[in-house]
Amino acid sequence: MLKKLFLALILGVGISLSGSAQTVWYKAFSYAYHQKTSYGTWENWTPWYSCDIDMKIDWDNDYIVIYSQTTQRYMVVSYDGQYQEPDGGTQAQFKVIDQDSDRGYIRLRIEASGNSQLYVDFNNISWVYNIRKR
Repeated sequence: MLKKLFLALILGVGISLSGSAQTVWYKAFSYAYHQKTSYGTWENWTPWYSCDIDMKIDWDNDYIVIYSQTTQRYMVVSYDGQYQEPDGGTQAQFKVIDQDSDRGYIRLRIEASGNSQLYVDFNNISWVYNIRKR
């Protein structure tokens, strides 16, 4: 069931799949993050840092893998829908569990201009990658 939703999402946000495989590769070229303070408020986002990180969205196995210095592996638990943003972009959200059994969300955001971001959100920290299809 999740695979059908994911395929609909991919087609809905205008990302084409290569061949019959339901795996899409991305390259992250910059990232930023922010975290909660000890008072429970969010800090400002950091500046953008350059990076060269491969990412794989594996619709066949319901996984998102980010090959950063420490590999981040997220099992997709549910697809929480997509919505149009006021600027004409599209955003989709997935509930995930990481390799440490922590629960969070991944948001795939496609701006009207074609720029794309992948957000990883947990209760106390979030980071975002600027990405492009590989």
